[in-house]
Amino acid sequence: MKSKVLVWMLVLGVAACQEVSIYNNEDLKIKYKETALLPPSTTLTFREVVDSRCPSDGVCIQAGNSVVNLEIKPIGSSSNQAQVIELCSGACATTMPDTAYVNIDGIRYQLKLLEVAPYPNFSKGFTPKEEYSVKVKLQKSRK
Repeated sequence: MKSKVLVWMLVLGVAACQEVSIYNNEDLKIKYKETALLPPSTTLTFREVVDSRCPSDGVCIQAGNSVVNLEIKPIGSSSNQAQVIELCSGACATTMPDTAYVNIDGIRYQLKLLEVAPYPNFSKGFTPKEEYSVKVKLQKSRK
């Protein structure tokens, strides 16, 4: 009985994920702490964000950047099988990439960070992490 309950919990958890077709090179938008399903059997989770970009209505001596932490993991696997990736947007090209290469079901993909939203704005005040989302593109790698 316990195993049936666990199976149903897993099925419902996967069903609650946003599904994206990684075979059509679609952009994928994921909210903070949410998980997307990458068919046939992998998940992508937006785990963390650190945003130090200069606000759009601010005057700064440097543009700043935003760093996001993403986790790619086969469904039903342990956390030690997860691929944890940090990607950066903004003034960080020399220290951290906006693109990573990952293996999903034995196929190599390129994962590119396209956008971190919302963009900081002084007049709107502090943005809670729960309001953040990332837009990424996942496509088969040519490398």
